[in-house]
Amino acid sequence: MAAPTDQARGNGGGAGAELSRRIKMRGLDLGFGQVGIAPCRDYPEHAAEARARGTYDLFEANPHSFIAGCFPSRYFPQGTSAVCATLGFGHQAVPDQLRGHIGRVYLSRSYTPRPDSIAGRRVTAMADFLRELGMQVYDGPVEPPARPLAQDAGIVRWGANNFCFTEDDGSFCVIYVWLVDAALAYDTPAEPFSCPPGCQRCVDACPTGALSAPRTLDPTRCALYANIGRTDDPAVTDALGGIVHGCDLCQEACPRNHAVLREAQEGPRDPLLDALAPAFDLERMLLMTGADDPYYRDVIHPVMYNYVRDVDILRRNAAIALGNAGDAACEPALREALRRFPGSRTADAARDALRKLGRA
Repeated sequence: MAAPTDQARGNGGGAGAELSRRIKMRGLDLGFGQVGIAPCRDYPEHAAEARARGTYDLFEANPHSFIAGCFPSRYFPQGTSAVCATLGFGHQAVPDQLRGHIGRVYLSRSYTPRPDSIAGRRVTAMADFLRELGMQVYDGPVEPPARPLAQDAGIVRWGANNFCFTEDDGSFCVIYVWLVDAALAYDTPAEPFSCPPGCQRCVDACPTGALSAPRTLDPTRCALYANIGRTDDPAVTDALGGIVHGCDLCQEACPRNHAVLREAQEGPRDPLLDALAPAFDLERMLLMTGADDPYYRDVIHPVMYNYVRDVDILRRNAAIALGNAGDAACEPALREALRRFPGSRTADAARDALRKLGRA
């Protein structure tokens, strides 16, 4: 937990310091790993950096994206402070059947958690506690700039792979932010960057070239960008391997994560993941009939609900992964997908997979 600085930094006086202490203790009680508090301010420099990369048009066009979120004064003008917390998931063991197909953050069900999930209830409970303290809490659709706020709150530091790191969880953590209208005691910002000098293992590990140098990112080449159906560029999709919903390769390559990953090998088991793992099968995913398919409901949706609502995209991702695997044994399933889903993106991907297998 980040320790409060002197009261003057938060302009909250003794009352602000006491509120900050209570907020942090409540956050730890709810199971968050780190809790810190920063001023609620605009981050024009953060928005400018994203725009300068030239590949963030999809975010610029979204009025609720993190670029819009960089300006809290526009959507929460009464905002004074930002309560920030992290929830780590890297120590959790991941079954072999799921590793390399689904990103750990999605397996954790803690990123944009469902309201009725454990993580979702933690987020709601914290917001309720802040309201009980008499604060107004922002609950609108715009995404606050979680990473720079958490850095200013002293609980994370940036990495060359664009993720934020904590001492305990490496980059395997989710950041939550609650913007409030109360003056609190603010924590000392963390140093912005903490990777070993000259290290670019994350860049070398990126399969699609989305990371071309430390602290750069072309989101249009990121595995997740392809997984949500934004690109069918073979230069990207052919490099995905078996990835169908999020990639961990740049994080797994990072030396700062190696201790966490070693612990995860013998870490606590997630009963849901252990139940899903034996049932996870790319061919069954390929042949899902729709959102009412029991396989989608029971196996796929619990860990792939974050971005993709169109089952056709998920089936397409399975077809791409099967084609990348190069196993001719999947030919019958690919041909069945062509028969069942004519004119779909699933069919297009199945046709490409068969071509890769020499079975077109």
